[in-house]
Amino acid sequence: MHSQRNLLAVVDYHRFNDAMMSSMYGRPYDDATPSDLRYLLTSPLFHIASLHNLVVPRLATGSAMVLTEGAFNVDKVFTLVEREKVTNWGAVPTMAARMLEHEDTEKYDLTSLSAFALASAPSSPAFKKRLQEKFPFAQQALVDSYGLTECSTAIAVATAPEIEAFPGTLGSPIITVSMEIRDPFGEKVDDGVEGEICVRSPFVMLGYWNNDAATDAAITSDGWLRTGDFGTLENGRLRLTGRRSDLILRGGENVYPTEIEQALDEHPEVQECAVIGVDHEDLGQEVGAVVVLVAGSDATEDDLRDFLQERLAYYKIPKTWRITQDLLPRNATGKVIRRDLTV
Repeated sequence: MHSQRNLLAVVDYHRFNDAMMSSMYGRPYDDATPSDLRYLLTSPLFHIASLHNLVVPRLATGSAMVLTEGAFNVDKVFTLVEREKVTNWGAVPTMAARMLEHEDTEKYDLTSLSAFALASAPSSPAFKKRLQEKFPFAQQALVDSYGLTECSTAIAVATAPEIEAFPGTLGSPIITVSMEIRDPFGEKVDDGVEGEICVRSPFVMLGYWNNDAATDAAITSDGWLRTGDFGTLENGRLRLTGRRSDLILRGGENVYPTEIEQALDEHPEVQECAVIGVDHEDLGQEVGAVVVLVAGSDATEDDLRDFLQERLAYYKIPKTWRITQDLLPRNATGKVIRRDLTV
């Protein structure tokens, strides 16, 4: 449940961001006059990145919005960007992956894009690098962020220079957000020490609808939201290491799929992948991987295993594999549906 105060705080964050970006690019800014920014909507309105962070703020600022209809299609979207001179677009990594796969993108003029954000699901440094290499606008426009529905908007944002200088991090907390990394006892830990990401801000939800127990578990008495995600802080910048719900417990070791997935993503023959826990009689769980290869690839389990051995500890390397060219199952917001995966 989000309050009107939550939404007004989000609107004010976007107003602040508009003013800051105008100053950076030397553009005039007047809060009472609609800007010349043009926003592209490609995700469903039931998703908070679209509703709270695009439609509602732009109704308040009077900026133009360009809406697509039907399933995502690279040619259709790029045609809209070119024709409507779109300046800002927030895409999920699945859409960006389709852009990378598309062979005929040079014919479109995408130079109007000054902000291209990845949201809703993690993406690896290697993936972002491929985007920047293929699309010139992404070299300066690409930003990445960390947020969740319970917090109404982003928690931390990384600009293009930060992505380049500090690969794998997700930037610093945005204005009005306090963030701490805490241990299982709720105590703040030092920089570089992994723990649960906790945040407090005017963006934090009131709670879960008709579920007081879940609300009490998520929000502390002094207003801190326990995100259920794990990470570290490095000079104030967040590095996401995994989500509690995805955690694999292998013989007493905590294994986070995100780390393994991002390592696999660096392999040139891997299109996408997902790492899941597989029941094991002795260890409790073992690491399994579903790997989607690029068309025409003949990479084997041994190839992928050898690739990972140079990058990961032995216990993080998948023991069970399913190699396929069928795309991973995803929901409408681009997140992998892990419960539908088997190896």
